[in-house]
Amino acid sequence: GSLVSLAEYVERMKEGQDNIYYINGPSRQALEMGPYVEMFTKRNIEIIYTLEPIDDFVLNHLGEFDGKKLVSADRADLKLPESTTAEDQETAEPEQGEKLETEEISGLCAWLKETLGDKINEALPSGRLVDSPAMIVNADGYLTSSMERVLRASAQEEHLAMSGKKNLEINPKSSLIKKLAALRGTDQDLAADIAEQIFDNAMIQAGLLVDSQKMVSRSYRILEKMSGDK
Repeated sequence: GSLVSLAEYVERMKEGQDNIYYINGPSRQALEMGPYVEMFTKRNIEIIYTLEPIDDFVLNHLGEFDGKKLVSADRADLKLPESTTAEDQETAEPEQGEKLETEEISGLCAWLKETLGDKINEALPSGRLVDSPAMIVNADGYLTSSMERVLRASAQEEHLAMSGKKNLEINPKSSLIKKLAALRGTDQDLAADIAEQIFDNAMIQAGLLVDSQKMVSRSYRILEKMSGDK
């Protein structure tokens, strides 16, 4: 990667692309390993990495550049441009295998909401995950995860009220999600623990805090169960 100006980004934008996409995180490696850039990489859509926490606020306040809207890649309402070439159309859909049927997805999402309760606003099938089983987005579509991290670090609780609950987006083609859908019908307790772990993992990937003690205890329960111990 290299430094790039907004003007240079606009010059390289793909046909049919109307937005300038960016994502904030602690490092390039963390961003590239996270779920938010998977479809950008697969579709070969350029995305700007910003590494300073204040960058999200600056770009959000700027709003647009050269008539192009600045959009954070971890927004809940993100919609990527339609594929315009044969190559794009071939890569627009993840190739991880068959996804769950519509009824299975609806049932799993309803069960995840029931299981996770007030931790999430709702669970939804994602159209932008490629390899990751799930990711967290803010339901209001405004406050990004990086903005929330800054507010928490500065103890601005009154502004955190804006963040509300999170949406959990799941990948219907993920082998883990498909196994979870089947497991909830045979072992509710283990399925619930795995659902909680998926949520915590997604929160960590978003850079948000979780209860580490509960997570560790749950991880051990899952390991004991999977290793055959009762």
